[in-house]
Amino acid sequence: MSLYTYLDSKDDLFDLMADAVAGEFPAPEPLPDDWREAISRIARTIRELITRRPWIVPLRADGPRWSGPNGLRHVEQSLRALAPLALPPQRQGQVVTAIDGYVLGYVTRRSIASHAAALDHACYRA
Repeated sequence: MSLYTYLDSKDDLFDLMADAVAGEFPAPEPLPDDWREAISRIARTIRELITRRPWIVPLRADGPRWSGPNGLRHVEQSLRALAPLALPPQRQGQVVTAIDGYVLGYVTRRSIASHAAALDHACYRA
């Protein structure tokens, strides 16, 4: 309970946890000049991070938690990668959200499939 001396709620703790992980999101710089290569590098970086830290998935399930400083660095890098497309800012934000959602969904499906395969294997051995 002493934790709540520093934080107002459990959601505040989750926000801080998500932002700490988001600090590892920015892909290595400099990004490629081609926007597809750049956004692919960012997506692979996110995929690798979420694969290493699967506990972040439930934190993201109820909505975006990239509002902290580290999360905003990820968003800014993604927007820079998409800049050559000359899309309106709102559309760029939608593209970043779609890519993040796709990567999150992909990693989640792989994780579920992996757990299901392990369970099937355990059932056959029993």
